[in-house]
Amino acid sequence: MVSFPIQNCDKCNNISLPLRSHHCSRCGVCIRGYDHHCGMIGGCIGEENHFKFIMFCLTQAIALILSISGLLMTLSELLNKNKEQYLNVPFAIYVLIFILG
Repeated sequence: MVSFPIQNCDKCNNISLPLRSHHCSRCGVCIRGYDHHCGMIGGCIGEENHFKFIMFCLTQAIALILSISGLLMTLSELLNKNKEQYLNVPFAIYVLIFILG
């Protein structure tokens, strides 16, 4: 039988922590499989919620791609339809720069 050394947390006095755990100074708790503290979701990313975090990042990337493509399609339609009227084009360009910047 293999025996693993017992880990203790010096900061929160937690005894017998699981392997690969780390104390998060922002949350004040020990997280198993700690990856990082994410300010976007307001919590730590660890072993239990890593898959959900990856799915969150993937859906955000898809939403960004769809937003940019929709804005570019709208911009191209405005440029092709109204060659004399460019009232909405600067606004669309500013929104595109804001999204990409």
